[in-house]
Amino acid sequence: MDVGAAELNFDLSAFEVSEIDLDGGAAAIEIRLGEQMLPTNIKKIDAAASAIVLKIPSSAACRIESSTVLSSKSFQDFKKQENGSYETDDFDSASQQIFY
Repeated sequence: MDVGAAELNFDLSAFEVSEIDLDGGAAAIEIRLGEQMLPTNIKKIDAAASAIVLKIPSSAACRIESSTVLSSKSFQDFKKQENGSYETDDFDSASQQIFY
């Protein structure tokens, strides 16, 4: 999906989402994912000068690979890994995995 300056609120919790690819400008983006059986691959959220909030179920595990230059990042309940990515504690053993 391509968007410009916008406020986006995607509640995808009722859907099996396998992939997300989003290009945005100056936007406020919130994405909510629900519990599901398939892994979710957030291929790209490319958004300059944006605030991005990703809400995942507490039962899901997540890995984040971020390449921000001038942006601040705050990943609550994630631990920074040696390779620079961030993961929840149970990522390797979780039944639902989200890759971002």
